[in-house]
Amino acid sequence: MLGIPQNELASRHFDPVYPLGLGVCSVRPIEMARAFAIFANGGKEVTPMAIRSVEDKNGNLYLNPEKDIRLAQQKKGNNIQVITPQTAFIMDKLLERTVESGTLEYGADFDSTVFTIGKRKGVGSKFKFTNSNGKSFIMPSAGKTGTTQNWADAWTVGFTPYYTAAFWFGFDKPGQSLGLSITGSTLAGVAWGDFMHVANNGLAYKNFPKPAQGVVMATVCSVSGQILTPECGNHKVDAYYLAGTEPTSVCERHRNTTGSTIGIIRIQNEQQRSGYSFDNVVDTSPVKLDLDFLKSDKTSSETNSGTTSDTGSGNTNSPGSPDENTEGNWLLE
Repeated sequence: MLGIPQNELASRHFDPVYPLGLGVCSVRPIEMARAFAIFANGGKEVTPMAIRSVEDKNGNLYLNPEKDIRLAQQKKGNNIQVITPQTAFIMDKLLERTVESGTLEYGADFDSTVFTIGKRKGVGSKFKFTNSNGKSFIMPSAGKTGTTQNWADAWTVGFTPYYTAAFWFGFDKPGQSLGLSITGSTLAGVAWGDFMHVANNGLAYKNFPKPAQGVVMATVCSVSGQILTPECGNHKVDAYYLAGTEPTSVCERHRNTTGSTIGIIRIQNEQQRSGYSFDNVVDTSPVKLDLDFLKSDKTSSETNSGTTSDTGSGNTNSPGSPDENTEGNWLLE
């Protein structure tokens, strides 16, 4: 995804091992922008270009790098898909959380610009725009901040459905520090938010493409990430999963093992697997049971036969039986 040549991997400390520490590899901003742009592009390869075309003053075309890139991409066919559309969409949704309530929430608000440069450029979210009909909307945005050891580098890389941008603050030579208060969130994130506001201003609302299959949404406990129960209260969040990876166990942090809850959860699981959606209607009205028959003056034998037996029937009651010694129904005593 980064597009790093194979002969540079070793010198840039991209060792082929499972434990790869954050901040130990050498990357360029253009490479990070390319990688994140693939998420926004539905998992398809993105090739950065600095020059789209070269023309003379009369409009004669001499070079057309963009056309060359597009033709090369077409020749790749299905190989242009770097990651699946489903994985790309999941990454879009994960990184949206960073802007909504994570380390990019600060930089995505105009108050951060006031604090950083002492100048107000707007109020509220930097991704709030107004369309041609005068209706306000929030442009979907996603990204991630990063701060290396000793505060040497401050990163923010993020994207909207239209543009991807990478911001890096640091030094040419290692061993220096930006300072304790300079991080990916407090500096790079603010600059990223200001730029993306200008870049996306005037564009129509657009969302990240959702695959038609292979992705399911589930409301889960925001604390445990497991299936929501009534005991979870307001600890709930809507999350997307690759089909088959959604939670299957009930929240153990706010545990509820009542039969009704387990039954509802099982039904919801089957709905997700089948691909159909149904309205879950729960009848909470009290159960009514007519017990008036217990107040009857008839004995049990009279209730069963509907007639009173006589001595000639051969069905006399034995002494001390409930029918002989109890007035009314003996079940009420």
